[in-house]
Amino acid sequence: MTQQAFDSLSTRVTFSPQTAQWAAGLRPPLLHQAPTTPLTSHLQLERGPARADGQPVRLSWSGGNVEARRSGNRVCIPEVLAFDVQPRLTHVELGPDAESRAADAWLGLHLAFAETQRAAGWLSLHAALLKLAGPSGAERLIAITGPSGAGKSTAALRLMQRGAAVVAEDSGWLSPEGEVFGWDSNLRLRPDTLSQFAPSLSRAGQDAHGKDVVEVGRSAGGPLASTWVLGAPHGQLLSAADQVRAWWEMSGLPITPAARRGVQQAVARCCVPNLTNIPVYGLNRDRLFELEDLLKR
Repeated sequence: MTQQAFDSLSTRVTFSPQTAQWAAGLRPPLLHQAPTTPLTSHLQLERGPARADGQPVRLSWSGGNVEARRSGNRVCIPEVLAFDVQPRLTHVELGPDAESRAADAWLGLHLAFAETQRAAGWLSLHAALLKLAGPSGAERLIAITGPSGAGKSTAALRLMQRGAAVVAEDSGWLSPEGEVFGWDSNLRLRPDTLSQFAPSLSRAGQDAHGKDVVEVGRSAGGPLASTWVLGAPHGQLLSAADQVRAWWEMSGLPITPAARRGVQQAVARCCVPNLTNIPVYGLNRDRLFELEDLLKR
């Protein structure tokens, strides 16, 4: 059977014509491809029984959730999809019920890709990623994070109106070398937020959660200079323990032991001097525009 392949971040995705429609969902957005990133992993997508084994576990991704089973590094949504994360190789089985339960299959497939990237030492970022002017006018790429509803999308919108370039609104990846790649497209905001801060912006429709979708020009990624946590003490460098907590909350909890080890190593790199060492500060959303001055310190 003829195999096809493409590269997505640091993973080579291999698939057959029978699984091509599923593989397409793992292609990186055009602006966010990372052609210079070393390939460290392989995700192989094929048909299989996706038989259940292991202990019950609840899978969540991008607002969706489904009941599954996990045994070691193998995760299974019975008869829908199963994946097994091993060093440098993740094997994914699309089960007989994948088409009839497409939403669950897509959730499992994206989690399989995420666990593969995490096992390779990448961090998923639940954050707004933007480029702002720093010292001498040079651009600095920052992440703005915080709990759901803290105002990440609103912060991205307001800073964009002041000239910031948007890399991602809510989802991205941080490589072991400290490079950021955005993974979503468009801004999604509550209608009242858009009416208050940007009434002249045109809407491209609404998402499944009733948020207005605004198309914006995307900027390519780059080295991450700093991370800012909404609701933490404004402008202050967080303690070592709070920085570790912020990275874990931003990246989400991995499912498999292999991915957990990769995330632990990645968080350590972000927090240890002389490694990646990306500082984490507090940010008050009512003093958002002071960011430009804080970056010039």
